[in-house]
Amino acid sequence: MPGRPHQPAGLQYPKKEIVKDIKPFRLEGSSMLPLFRSGDIALVEPLPPSPSSSFILSPGDCVVYRHAGGLFLHRVLSADENGLLISDDAGLIAAHRVPREEVVGRVVTTNPLKKGFAGFAYSKLRRLLFSCRQKA
Repeated sequence: MPGRPHQPAGLQYPKKEIVKDIKPFRLEGSSMLPLFRSGDIALVEPLPPSPSSSFILSPGDCVVYRHAGGLFLHRVLSADENGLLISDDAGLIAAHRVPREEVVGRVVTTNPLKKGFAGFAYSKLRRLLFSCRQKA
């Protein structure tokens, strides 16, 4: 059609206002190996300032949060009105509660092991295997 920019078949360009709030974070550390490696860039969708039914954090989602003066990326084990229970995938840190106001945002990904139920199951299995290996 005349006047419309060419778009390759099967691709849609998102509206600018949808993408503008996504923030990149360069990762350091090994607590989320092998899915997240040191040096990777994680794209993070910010949490709205107040709880929203359209922005639900589920067990298995990966989030960036503030803790002890730093920013960390770990997995949600559970969520309620008091905040999130969060842990790593490697079993290196104990699960801990993070208040909602300390959560920067959710990792945006198409990898099913980095979000939702599949991510939750993967993380639980990984921590179990890690603890068995340490006992051996």
